[in-house]
Amino acid sequence: ISKNFKKLSKFKNDNFVDQLDLLIAIINKRESTKSDFKILLRYKLNIFEFLDEKNKKVKAKDFVLPDFFQKAKKELYPIITDAIDPNILFYRLAKDISKEVALYLEKDEVFSYDKILTKMREALKNKKFKEKVQLIYKAAIIDEFQDTDPIQFEIFENLFLKNKNLLAFYLIGDPKQSIYSFRKANLYTYIEATKKIDEINYLDTNYRSSKSLIASLNALFSSSFSKNWLKLPQKNDSLKYIPIKAGLGLDFDFQDSFKSLHFFIAEDNFSKKKWPTDEIEQKYFAFITNEILKLKKKLQFEESSFAVLVKDRYQAARLKNYFQKFSISSITTRGSSLKGSIALKAMKEFLDAVISPSDLNKVKIALLGAFIGFNAEKIINLDLMKNPEIIEEFYKLKIALKKGLGFFFNLFFKATFDQKTILENIASKKDIHFYFDVISLIELIAIEKNIVSIQSFFEKLETLDSDDEKLQNNQVFETGVQILTTFMSKGLEYDIVFALGLANRSKINPLNEDIEEIDAEKMRQLYVALTRAKYRVYAPIALDLKEKEIQDGTYSCMEYFLS
Repeated sequence: ISKNFKKLSKFKNDNFVDQLDLLIAIINKRESTKSDFKILLRYKLNIFEFLDEKNKKVKAKDFVLPDFFQKAKKELYPIITDAIDPNILFYRLAKDISKEVALYLEKDEVFSYDKILTKMREALKNKKFKEKVQLIYKAAIIDEFQDTDPIQFEIFENLFLKNKNLLAFYLIGDPKQSIYSFRKANLYTYIEATKKIDEINYLDTNYRSSKSLIASLNALFSSSFSKNWLKLPQKNDSLKYIPIKAGLGLDFDFQDSFKSLHFFIAEDNFSKKKWPTDEIEQKYFAFITNEILKLKKKLQFEESSFAVLVKDRYQAARLKNYFQKFSISSITTRGSSLKGSIALKAMKEFLDAVISPSDLNKVKIALLGAFIGFNAEKIINLDLMKNPEIIEEFYKLKIALKKGLGFFFNLFFKATFDQKTILENIASKKDIHFYFDVISLIELIAIEKNIVSIQSFFEKLETLDSDDEKLQNNQVFETGVQILTTFMSKGLEYDIVFALGLANRSKINPLNEDIEEIDAEKMRQLYVALTRAKYRVYAPIALDLKEKEIQDGTYSCMEYFLS
């Protein structure tokens, strides 16, 4: 058999005979031990990669593999490849863990946002409860409705659509901007909901952008240029693009040869590791930098007039570093995380002392913390038994905590140590980031409805990832070029936008079979990115000099649109 196939260098050390012997032994005894399976995994059953149709010699094109090999390749080989695929292993593990976490949270009556929704849906089956909720509202206006998930709409429909006493029920949304499927937003929910609404009206006038930019985007998205580009795979249909009118009548002269919609192009040889390659990314960075410097100098644009829409925070960090070389100020709107912050550490240590004021070690740790700020030397020389006023302050706060969080934090800021209140200590730091971290943390504590104890609250925070939305402090104090993702840019506007992230390809989730839906959403991401600007938007194109075929589901937004 092997004489019909090409020798592959990567299989030099593989013993295909051993693999066959093992397979035959397993088949003959009609069972496989764990040990057998581990050996198959170690070999990766790469004999079937060797016996692939693509590896046939030209003169052997008519050769047909015996049935045994064909059946083994079809039935067994996929099991082995799945079992050694790190992505599939990761997603399966994540799925199993999520089930365990859900059971754990249910047991402890700690509800995720999704669980709250399902609880509400179930609660509305109780007629009296439903009527009580309906009495609260005279009208309902649901904004950003394209980001609604099926459970949310089921709740809205049950409460409002079937409520004859409701004075008004409005659903406001743009299906072209439905880009949050990772948050379970479902565009088809929006489409089905529109069939149940009595009247539909369209907002067709743009009061943000210049006439020339609107004209360019209308041309780009028109059916004559981009037919059926807003696909709806589940329905084998597409959304219709309605041309937009310019409401302001304004225009802007950039005094250069570029139009309001400008494509900037870079090329390189395809790389499996990353596309666009690092070389293309550097060309993009250089182009964006030159444009910003040019428009700042020539037309006196402020740095805050520009926005760059990136793929992710890693690209944002690389671009920010690049800008620094040219003295361009920039800010990433991704807020800093409270996790690992000085404020979180100080608050936990302080509350530990409040809860256990008789524990002198905990009190000393709190005194060293950012809220009080005793230095190490002072702590070493401090005899708390001779300074009872310090311990008394913590006991007062312990009593206040039992009366409620609002009462406690009111006294917290007034608490005095070494003749300075905690509020005075915070102010004396002149650190606005620390101040807002403290405020954000207190807000987080105040809105947490499931706090059994303060300790449990901090334990819960420890389980959250640094990127968790709960831990984000999104206060922005600097000015400069805005660097953010397309997802974060939705609903925002800037004078000039570089839609850099549209050029980046995506990886496929091996457990996600909706590749057509993934690519369809990319078109809506492209629409959002290209409609953030007032005067000009720059769209990137990355050209592969090797012209390698692109795998479905991995297209960049721009590649899929142009294809």
